[in-house]
Amino acid sequence: MKATAFLLRQHRKIQGLLGALKSDGYRRHRVLLEVMEQLSAHIAIETSLLYPAARRALGASMKREHDLHRRAKELLVELASANSSGDEFLERVDELGRVFDMHVALEEGELLPAVARTVDEDSLEELGEDLEIMAASLVAKGDARGGIALHR
Repeated sequence: MKATAFLLRQHRKIQGLLGALKSDGYRRHRVLLEVMEQLSAHIAIETSLLYPAARRALGASMKREHDLHRRAKELLVELASANSSGDEFLERVDELGRVFDMHVALEEGELLPAVARTVDEDSLEELGEDLEIMAASLVAKGDARGGIALHR
């Protein structure tokens, strides 16, 4: 699968999880774990594989992308220690949703189309495979949350 297609699929999955996190009080703890796992893995694969490839192909600094990743990770830590039934938790979920939507808009509106225009098809396929393998490996090993633990 091309890197662009894989990342679009991940974006939709994480957006769905963030929506479920806002609406489902009963399963909120389990959904939060899934959000932490999927979003942390997403950030890790982009930071390790996509952004260096984009930097080489486009000469872009990736500063905005890294800033959004940093804020998303901060919010994940805050969510992990917040009372999931409190207003603060829902405020943090809303903020994380906004940050992730900015991330998606930036990547899908600018970065991924530029990468698709600049990088050859075979390299996009290879990068997609690498992204998919790394994401699956992080999740399978339980390393996806980057050391963030829920405090309940």
